[in-house]
Amino acid sequence: MSGLRVRRVVAGWGHTALLTAEGAAYVCGRNFQGQLGLGDPESFPHNERGHPYQPDFRLLDRLGAKRVAQIACGGEHSVALTEDGEVHSCGAGNKGQLGHGNVDNEQFPRVVSRLKATRRDVLEVACGNNGTLVLCGYFNPPSLFDCCAEVICADPDRFDDVDAILPPSLVQRVRAAGASSGAARPDTDLPEPPSAQP
Repeated sequence: MSGLRVRRVVAGWGHTALLTAEGAAYVCGRNFQGQLGLGDPESFPHNERGHPYQPDFRLLDRLGAKRVAQIACGGEHSVALTEDGEVHSCGAGNKGQLGHGNVDNEQFPRVVSRLKATRRDVLEVACGNNGTLVLCGYFNPPSLFDCCAEVICADPDRFDDVDAILPPSLVQRVRAAGASSGAARPDTDLPEPPSAQP
């Protein structure tokens, strides 16, 4: 870990995370429920009690190029807040502590999409043994453009016709707005054009 500019170190029940000044997160320790966010716990070495663990700090690389602003560790789960305001969680979900609306474990960080729907800026995250606290700011009302884009993207017929009804400069913005809100279907889900029969 020499050479890293460590900004923060946090610990859970049996795992640790550190955050660098550049926004990279590193994790180590117990990985019994996937709380390290590095993948299948069974693919890790096991200690004398048969529990999977990561013996040295490893980069949490599943967040892509996103910079981490804050990280928190719970009993057997972890939560990361990225600089763009997304919250990602992984590990034990048996008490609903990951925020995904279920009790499933997550082996890799997964964005908590329910928070995006609140249209509030996430300011801080914290974890307890079996819970997560997210401090949010004021409501950010969507712009008129965002409201229109959501309506267009939510209706498959309108979304399919967006190229025909909008100027090209707006088509990209509507598709990008729909993709970021989760309303738009990816281009791969659009119906295939009919093939010419010989």
